Amino acid sequence: IPAGSSSVEVLIDAIDDSILDGTQAVTVEVISTVYQPVPSLTLDVIDHELLSIQVSPSEINEEPGVNSSTTVTISRQDTVWDSELTVHIQGDATEVTLPESITIPAGAASFEFVASAVPDYVFDGDQLVTLIVTANGYEAGTTDLLVQDDEFPWHNDRNPFDVNDDGFVTPIDAF
Repeated sequence: IPAGSSSVEVLIDAIDDSILDGTQAVTVEVISTVYQPVPSLTLDVIDHELLSIQVSPSEINEEPGVNSSTTVTISRQDTVWDSELTVHIQGDATEVTLPESITIPAGAASFEFVASAVPDYVFDGDQLVTLIVTANGYEAGTTDLLVQDDEFPWHNDRNPFDVNDDGFVTPIDAF
């Protein structure tokens, strides 16, 4: 403590050990050869391990068989993989098929699966779907997937033969 001061600030940084080990209690003690002992202070260092999710390609089409699927890779960003990890997956089920959860096996850092667009047969435009992955003890991961619409805006859902939606089936509907 500098002369003329009664205290000093000390910056304490946490060190990321890349191990999923939960919140750790750290005891800070101040020792002086001149002053009376000061009570120790306990700090909680919150674990910060991440999940990540990637899709390739990041755009798919809802028309079956025409670039309608993507490879999804879910990874855990810690360095100890001695146990399996159940990961929960959220996304718009009306736009893309996703399992509710997957399991990254013990000894593996990641898991891959194929997700496909859901053909909804409704003109609703391209849809940006946010995929979210969560697991106990990990920070959630997110990514976006663009599902391209394949319906034409002028299609008549009430009468599929009246393609231009003018209320009549005419030769122009053949084009």
